[in-house]
Amino acid sequence: MTRLIFSARGYKRLKPLIELAQAEGWQVERTTGSHLKLSKPGLPPIYTGSTCRDHRATRNALARLRRGSRSGEERDNNG
Repeated sequence: MTRLIFSARGYKRLKPLIELAQAEGWQVERTTGSHLKLSKPGLPPIYTGSTCRDHRATRNALARLRRGSRSGEERDNNG
């Protein structure tokens, strides 16, 4: 299966988030409203803004990404 790599061009502050998400197997897409959608099968999608207006947005998305990865691992181990 071919995985499309989302370019981090224009997303300087979000580049670490995008790279981590792709390394963890998340698919990164841009929504029609220019937000980022992080999705992984079996887990709910994570949406985050793509602008630097909210200085906490990147950190909050990283935390949700880590929590989502952990909960996915727990589901795999339990069932």
